Amino acid sequence: MQICIKCPLMDIEGKGCFVPGTQPCCDEKKGGCGCSLGFKTRALSSECPLGKWEAELTEKEEDELKQKLGI
Repeated sequence: MQICIKCPLMDIEGKGCFVPGTQPCCDEKKGGCGCSLGFKTRALSSECPLGKWEAELTEKEEDELKQKLGI
């Protein structure tokens, strides 16, 4: 999230969020994904659309980890 705070795609107001009310988000209107950054930055399989940070796991690996942890 520290990287996102400095990014020009960060939308605090929520005008460019894919789902209204989920701000802050990665502004879809400016070329971002529109995702809620609160969720996106916690997902180990997410990555920045501008390449500022990469996914730590594949979606399959993240699903397997969640299953092992019971979440």
